Amino acid sequence: MSFGPKPWLQQSWDARAAANFMLGGTGAGLVVMTAVFGAGVLPLALGLVCVALGLTAVWLEIGRPLRAANVLRRPGRSWMARESYAAMALFAAGAVA
Repeated sequence: MSFGPKPWLQQSWDARAAANFMLGGTGAGLVVMTAVFGAGVLPLALGLVCVALGLTAVWLEIGRPLRAANVLRRPGRSWMARESYAAMALFAAGAVA
């Protein structure tokens, strides 16, 4: 038995999505490794810059970039909203560190 709409696999990924995955993962890894090993300010800053560039790629991927604030309205339904809230927490923690 199935409920709701039938999901489908995305067939193609463009450079913006790939940049988000690569830069976001690299940046998050740098931030975590800096927190675990206390590597200093430079790797932390580089990690946050990578995450910011990945988020910029996502922002360019959405259909209407000037309506990006609308993403924050429904965190329960949008992965972009959850990603945005997680990024805000990450940047706040990075600023405190």
